[in-house]
Amino acid sequence: MEAGIRRFYLFAERVIFNVAEQYDVVVIGGGASGLMAAGRAAEKGARVLLLEKMAHPGKKLLLSGKTRCNLSNIKDLKEFIAMFGNNGSFLYRALHVFSRENLLSMLRSYGVETKVERGGRIFPVSDNAEDVLRALCRFAAESRAGLRTNVHVRGIDVKDGKIMGVRTDQYHVAARAVVLAAGGGTYPLTGSTGDGYKMASAIGHTVEPIYPALVPLVVKETGQAASMQGISLKNVRLTSFACPSDQIDLSMVPSCEVGRGLSAKKIHPAVIESRMGEMMMTHFGL
Repeated sequence: MEAGIRRFYLFAERVIFNVAEQYDVVVIGGGASGLMAAGRAAEKGARVLLLEKMAHPGKKLLLSGKTRCNLSNIKDLKEFIAMFGNNGSFLYRALHVFSRENLLSMLRSYGVETKVERGGRIFPVSDNAEDVLRALCRFAAESRAGLRTNVHVRGIDVKDGKIMGVRTDQYHVAARAVVLAAGGGTYPLTGSTGDGYKMASAIGHTVEPIYPALVPLVVKETGQAASMQGISLKNVRLTSFACPSDQIDLSMVPSCEVGRGLSAKKIHPAVIESRMGEMMMTHFGL
């Protein structure tokens, strides 16, 4: 962890911590969501403790956007949510309460100016994810949320349908409410090991099977792919069709984003997905 970030979150670690006392809110997970949740709850007057199992908060955030932190996009709300597929509608309420503009304003208040790049992607002007993490840590600390790192939460205690607190490797923390912000199962080295799914399931929540969302594509024509290995392209459109390659009608390649929550069938029955962006050839495909 960079020294600058550590200075900002050390204050949060100094907030009085006593496992014998009851907290209003315990937040599990010190990523972007956990830091925001802890800071906001404390800002509203709750006694908050944020528990992070890694040595420092925000490890995955520091890697996002190739360490530059692609923190949002300028798409309008409907199009933005459509990118999450058919289940994306659950985001409407959250993004109405705390919009992209609210996020950018909050970051600006902590000195993080932003810029828009190709494809409508929003990055900090500094191109440094550390600046975004520093802002979130300051927000949580200045709101007087407590922070404990190197604490592995093992489960959420519930009795008669009521939250009682959380269990860690070392102790039990009593709490009236728990925010589960443990992340997914995408990057174990950053702490995202799927613990949150297990904790949710253990107290009765239904957890759907998880699948990779960002994956490479293996093509049948590996010989052709290998001959182009290493070629990197920008500002290209990639369209996938539900038919053999010799049946593709190139005149029907859409000029707009389709797929997931954006109906492709209105463009052409065979179009599965079409996206504009960057692409790299590998020895096995894309």
